[in-house]
Amino acid sequence: MTSLIPQLPVCNLPYRSMQEGSDRHDVLRRTEYQTCHVTIPEQARPVAAIAVAGRFYSLFKAQQSLQDAQAIAHRLQEQGDPSLITLLPTGYAIWVWEPEAQMLARRRSSTLPPVQERYYPCHIRVPHQGDRLAAIRVGDQYYSLFRIVNQAHHAQRASAKLSDRGHGVIITQTIRGYALWLLEPDALPDAPNPEPRLG
Repeated sequence: MTSLIPQLPVCNLPYRSMQEGSDRHDVLRRTEYQTCHVTIPEQARPVAAIAVAGRFYSLFKAQQSLQDAQAIAHRLQEQGDPSLITLLPTGYAIWVWEPEAQMLARRRSSTLPPVQERYYPCHIRVPHQGDRLAAIRVGDQYYSLFRIVNQAHHAQRASAKLSDRGHGVIITQTIRGYALWLLEPDALPDAPNPEPRLG
């Protein structure tokens, strides 16, 4: 499998914290955070994260309603775990601060040898969407099929635009071209996962 995984730089963005005693979290605007991948001590694999003012937040949970997302974020805050909320295509994501996180070294998108990346073809269902979606599993994360394009540079351009909108994106090479897959944080597997497929 060929995987092209874009990495975005961390910007010195203003930190937006919840006021003491407040019962709500505001939703971060897309310009207020950067997407990235980080390593944290208790996780063997890198995890998707957002960066705000040099602090990293890993994905905790996704909810359809803003009220539910704010309630969860408020409970985390009360437990001493600072959290943030961002908008997803299917709802809202709650991110929790990871004080020991380290950002992966930035690298340019490149073609990786097949043995270095594995993905598991599968089908998923996303809450509040009735359709069964074609997907891949990478580690413990699911990505739904978004589009297939003919040229690698078209795939990279589309990936950059999607990343700028806050989507986690992976590109795989197929016999039909280059497939773009979008991270689905709230996805559930629709059937048992088959054996891993090498590109």
